[in-house]
Amino acid sequence: FGARTQATIVAGLEHREQAATRVRLDEARAAGELLLGHLRELPGVSRAELAGAARRGKETVGTIRLVAAAARPADVLEAFLAWPAVTHVERRSEAWARFRLTGGVMGELTVTAPKDFARGWLFATGSPAHLARLQSIAAERGVELDGVDDEHVL
Repeated sequence: FGARTQATIVAGLEHREQAATRVRLDEARAAGELLLGHLRELPGVSRAELAGAARRGKETVGTIRLVAAAARPADVLEAFLAWPAVTHVERRSEAWARFRLTGGVMGELTVTAPKDFARGWLFATGSPAHLARLQSIAAERGVELDGVDDEHVL
């Protein structure tokens, strides 16, 4: 095969691999509700919501994103990741993790302090273009978007 044909084949394989990890919106929302049910039952969780592409209503979803509020985010994250439906943790910090679920779907969980929930939900849900636009509007108004909390939502 020529270089151009090889590049086309590789691009096709990469697209196929990416498509295989995406799920339809209805499947993502159903899985998200199951994950939320488990998350909301964990001790210390005061709120938990679906975020990302599933919340935005995108046709397909590559990562099921969740945001939770808790006084002790690290404890909630640790308990959530111990759930058998979480088969592999790819990356994590004290309050955030990217993981793979049974069936291969990717998930992300962000756990914030209760006062920071709105900001966490915003950043986990908004597309990069939307967030850039919001930051531009905030800058025009002299507001720091990173300073948004539940009492001061733009």
